Amino acid sequence: MSDNDKIEQNKELVEELEAKLKTCEEAGDFAEAVEICERLVNEFDVYNVRFDLPRLYFKAGDYDKIVEYVNSWMRDENNSFLLDLSPGPIVYLGLAYLNLKSYDLAINNYEFLIRYQTQQMSKFPNTISMRKNFIAEAETELGKVYYVQKNFPEAISHFKAALNSVPYLDAIYYIAHISYLGEGKNKDIDTALEGYLQLSECDLSTQNPNLYTFSDKCIINAIYELGMIYAKEPGYRNKEKAIAYLNKAKNLGYMISDEEIRNLTENIINESEKSASSNKNSSGGCYVATCVYGSYDCPQVWALRRFRDNTLAENVFGRSFIKLYYSISPTVVRLFGDYLWFHKLFKTPLDSFVDKLVEKGVETTPYEDK
Repeated sequence: MSDNDKIEQNKELVEELEAKLKTCEEAGDFAEAVEICERLVNEFDVYNVRFDLPRLYFKAGDYDKIVEYVNSWMRDENNSFLLDLSPGPIVYLGLAYLNLKSYDLAINNYEFLIRYQTQQMSKFPNTISMRKNFIAEAETELGKVYYVQKNFPEAISHFKAALNSVPYLDAIYYIAHISYLGEGKNKDIDTALEGYLQLSECDLSTQNPNLYTFSDKCIINAIYELGMIYAKEPGYRNKEKAIAYLNKAKNLGYMISDEEIRNLTENIINESEKSASSNKNSSGGCYVATCVYGSYDCPQVWALRRFRDNTLAENVFGRSFIKLYYSISPTVVRLFGDYLWFHKLFKTPLDSFVDKLVEKGVETTPYEDK
């Protein structure tokens, strides 16, 4: 009896099981969903749900079953064409290896998938667009393996490779996340903001948390971390934005309470207000540096203030520069200080200049203006 004959003979039961499978997934009962899916595959040979089983095993935490099922499936030469239908089973095989801490197997798995899809692109040019998506997914998952191993430069290289194919949301998130936490390199809030803001404008694939995809979870995490930047990061604090993004993350399912949001945001003073207050109370104030670093009293600004008082102020040209700077910079900061591009424009050259001052012996310890 053929597969189609089995399905047709048991049509009502198959339809009933498929409906029950959908209900179990929506309710988050993945253990029962696995049992139903296994029955549809093994008892009735319902072909399309073969691709669902690795995902359901993953949702249920049955990683060993993913390894057994997908490897058995792919050892069958008659199933080699399945890679052209969907990379899903191979992706979940890599995720199973990752969760089982078999990192080398996970890496080999994704590298194989990338090689295969790259080869097929040259053979079938009409499938290039589809295969670019497959490659971007594999590159992103490969980046996640290196991220878990704390090999951040290698992780970033694969996330960027993914973005060279398509704007894959998970890759955008991880680059922003690594930049936010300063993992493997200097902390870069501006790069983090750029990625997070892009993700915050994306729609979730579903409103049901039990059905969230990896990309959905990246969007929600990005919104939460965006709120945390506005709540805690010097130079970026903004009470209204912090509250708005943290509440949005909570409403989408992020585990944070109303009380936690209140505690995080109740004492925030918007950075522009803080900078203006600091500048009024300081003798001249380093307006641009204070805006960029978020405080008049921080190591970078202490070094710059020492340079101003001990070097620039000691000669006529330096004093002329100081006078010109303080005649222009307050207006510039007032007009543009809240914009992301303004921070990005000045932060890199300021960081470089401060590093050179430190090399020449300028201290970054607390400093009182002369």
